[in-house]
Amino acid sequence: MTELLGQPVVDGVPLLVFFLLAAPVTAALSRRPLRLVGFGGAMVFSLDSAVLALVLWAGLTAVAQAGTETSAVLVGFLAWLPWIGGYAAAELLTRERRTAVRLYNVFLSAVAAALFVVAALASRAGVASLLTGDPSPAGVGPWDLAAVVAASAAYVATDLVLTSLWVVRLEGGRLLDTLRDPAGGVAMVTVLAVNATAVLAALVLTWTAWGLLLLVPVAVALVLTTRTSTLALAEHARSQAMYTAAAGCQTATTVDDVVATVTAAAEAATAAPAAVQQEPPTEEQEGSFVAVGDDVRWLVVGPRANRHLFTDEDRTVVATLAALCEQTMSRLRALEDVRWLAEHDTLTGLLNRGAFMAAAAEGAGAGSAMLFCDVDRFKAVNDTFGHAAGDALLVALARCLEEVVGAEGVVGRIGGDELVVFLPDTTAERLEVIASTIVAAAQVPLAAVGEGLGLGLSVGVAAVAELAPTARARSQEELTEALLDGADGRMYASKGGRDLSRR
Repeated sequence: MTELLGQPVVDGVPLLVFFLLAAPVTAALSRRPLRLVGFGGAMVFSLDSAVLALVLWAGLTAVAQAGTETSAVLVGFLAWLPWIGGYAAAELLTRERRTAVRLYNVFLSAVAAALFVVAALASRAGVASLLTGDPSPAGVGPWDLAAVVAASAAYVATDLVLTSLWVVRLEGGRLLDTLRDPAGGVAMVTVLAVNATAVLAALVLTWTAWGLLLLVPVAVALVLTTRTSTLALAEHARSQAMYTAAAGCQTATTVDDVVATVTAAAEAATAAPAAVQQEPPTEEQEGSFVAVGDDVRWLVVGPRANRHLFTDEDRTVVATLAALCEQTMSRLRALEDVRWLAEHDTLTGLLNRGAFMAAAAEGAGAGSAMLFCDVDRFKAVNDTFGHAAGDALLVALARCLEEVVGAEGVVGRIGGDELVVFLPDTTAERLEVIASTIVAAAQVPLAAVGEGLGLGLSVGVAAVAELAPTARARSQEELTEALLDGADGRMYASKGGRDLSRR
């Protein structure tokens, strides 16, 4: 081993120096990963495998040129050891991720790098033996191309499989669906290009150190091009997500539609699970609040299964989507308020005349009935105690009617002190009970106003079964109007006769 480590690579520089430099260079590269977004997910990978490729090929070439009997397996192990040491040091010293995640990253990279070395040595020896009969060729040949392709494929495939297993464990889903992500192919091409450049650098180093300078522009251009491409893909994914969210929110008709649209866009833009929830984000999540009136929620994304924290661009996307969610929810709430005001009486909260008649017409049938209620001497309440007392009495009577009728029908206020009840399907006996119960229940709020005013509640009842055959043959809207007219007439008649059966 001492002879191997002292073997000069170029200009008298021993191989040991290359092995020692592999650790800090690997640590530095692992801190600047490339991230692909826009393929239905995200994939993060670093260029640190290029260091492993450079050191491995430098060692193999130096040993082959020296003609020593050093085992290629030993060269591979000595290349792998400082590489994983540098990666582990960088990963374990960071505080950006949980300890369990950092340990898993080290395990994943150790396995991927080991398979990189095994694939490189096996394919290089196999192709060389097939073409030359010598498993340890001294020169450059197609075996080097085969080795770098096999090693890169093994490295990327191992990273993809182990990362997918981690994603499935955290988020569920099918492993096969995760492995089908096209980002894996892009990662393979990029890693192969970087590793091939590193192998070429190792071969140039065996000729002259100055020749390495020729590869610097190539390496820089490759890194910048890849980086620019990933940034462009990420920006495209974010732009597409924002456009989809904006279009979806424009057509959303419910809060659930808004939440589904915004969370889908957040997941597409950040490659992380998203939700709109009451709880604020944790340390491993990113979020922005959504305030609609007194209702405060959070749009939250994360945590990321790919082990990386969120960027400033991610935070901007989340904040923008949260603002879009807030604006859309506010618009829907305003529309709901307008719709409610258009259909309800603002004092009692009951249906107004138009909404009540529409609801009654929709449910009118052979078993339908209508009750028309009117407060006797209601004007005396306003004249004696003021309109506020009259309003309070109407609200109390509205609650009485709603409590008595319940789910059996609908209650409305069609004007002044006139309250109406529609029962879509009832019997004569049940109608008697409801009318009597309403009159009895109304005595409590009426008595609370003042017994000396002579207040009372007159109730008129009309049923479809009592209408003339010609009236029953009309449209549902006309049938409803006939019921209302009949109940109104019975109510005025009851003011003199006080007959509870027809009040």
